[in-house]
Amino acid sequence: MLLTAITKYGPVEGFEDNGIRRWSGIPFAAPPVGDMRFRRAREPEPWTKVLPCRDIRSSVQFAAGPMAERMVLSAPESEDCLLLNVWAPEHADGAPVFVYIYGGANHMGESASPNHDLGAFAREGIVGVSFNYRLGALGFYDFSGLGPGFDSNCAVSDMILALRWVHENISSFGGDPGNVTICGESAGGTGVYCMLAAPSARGYFRRAIPMSGLAGNVTPRYVHELNNALFFEELGLTPRDAAAALKAMSVKDLVRGGGAVMEKHNDAHQGIFLTGPVIDDLIPDYPWRMLAKGSAAGVELLVGTCRDEGGLFCMLGNVPTSWDKIETCLRLGGGEDRLDAFRRVYGHMPEREAAIAWDTDRMFWVDAQRCATAQCGKGRVYSYRFDFVPTMCAQMGIGATHSMDIGPGLDTYDPSPMSFYYGTPMEQQRDIHAKLHGAFSAFVRTGDPNNDAVGAYWEPYTADTRAAMSIDSSCAMLTDPNHERLEAWGDLVLYDRRP
Repeated sequence: MLLTAITKYGPVEGFEDNGIRRWSGIPFAAPPVGDMRFRRAREPEPWTKVLPCRDIRSSVQFAAGPMAERMVLSAPESEDCLLLNVWAPEHADGAPVFVYIYGGANHMGESASPNHDLGAFAREGIVGVSFNYRLGALGFYDFSGLGPGFDSNCAVSDMILALRWVHENISSFGGDPGNVTICGESAGGTGVYCMLAAPSARGYFRRAIPMSGLAGNVTPRYVHELNNALFFEELGLTPRDAAAALKAMSVKDLVRGGGAVMEKHNDAHQGIFLTGPVIDDLIPDYPWRMLAKGSAAGVELLVGTCRDEGGLFCMLGNVPTSWDKIETCLRLGGGEDRLDAFRRVYGHMPEREAAIAWDTDRMFWVDAQRCATAQCGKGRVYSYRFDFVPTMCAQMGIGATHSMDIGPGLDTYDPSPMSFYYGTPMEQQRDIHAKLHGAFSAFVRTGDPNNDAVGAYWEPYTADTRAAMSIDSSCAMLTDPNHERLEAWGDLVLYDRRP
């Protein structure tokens, strides 16, 4: 059955899929091609004929190394990628809305992935939305110093315009624009922190779930200068000839430059973040500082991290993996005076475990705590720590590592032998899905993640208790976890400025 909805820009035709109304590939912005390459997103031109929306394109991927080898795309790549998808219950009218932002280190990822299907939410009476944003050099690299034809934070502008589209159009699909929850994992979680911090995103959502977001990946221009140097070196460019070259360059060459940054950034500058959003007029400061100033006043927050986030990255070798490399990171990043404190709180572990814990805290957990604490008093805050270890992760010794909460949170299952959940008994998978997805669904509806599957009372997070729900085979509330590690970090922000 074909379905037509009327948007601000024109009519769109969707389809029915197992009782769910779906639209795939609705334009929410003008194609970012030609003169619009490296420019912030703009509204699309209106159309009058009914636009068929059954297919989606993916953003151009900038993957490199082991991550590229594992990647299998579900849709063709294109620079013309600013499209979104909607899943709606059959009789939705004023339903809650769940908007998901995919991850992928700011260089990979696609809304078309089956792992990001939002059908589970639609089956529960919630309208789901996902969208593409530009990746790598097309979306995140700061080339604004090259001249007026280059904007900073193009990908962030994509996200803001997508949320504006939801605000203005979702009622035509049965959703309530006043009851929108945004959620994202990894780079998508960083996107959620960006939306919480960006003044121009204010009013477009009521609740937010940053899953393993890297709030510290919103960096000053100094970090971009260091990573851009690797990009230009790979392409044989100088700042003098870069402006004209980048506008005319093939996508294939841009991808080659971005791939070099992915592969070389940590070796060149130990522990530096891979290029992501930049502090500018869209995001005036680090997210925790913006939250403390009230940038998201009234927004309810569910902050999540995985217990052993660093396990995956230590396995890939793109983060500090030893005390010598941690010391180098601190020296280069401006935190050398913290080495003794870090050895005191992490030094009782074997070196590999210490590196995993340190990387977990540096990339994810410490900044998540900063953001959660900053939001206290400005909106209700909850927190979780995902502690469940899939069978394959246990065998590989990487623990409850990064991205293990995606399937349970979205209630999607990946049967592929490449999945970290491959070999985990289905009964265990269904149980952990019921707990985390149940929490997400409850939070989307009410702002409170408590649900029967968790089996324990989920306390709100406060600056004093820092309460977090451990999501595992048996759930339990944690009070002020790893306090001594948080104290050791204090207010340190690595690579915050030039040495």
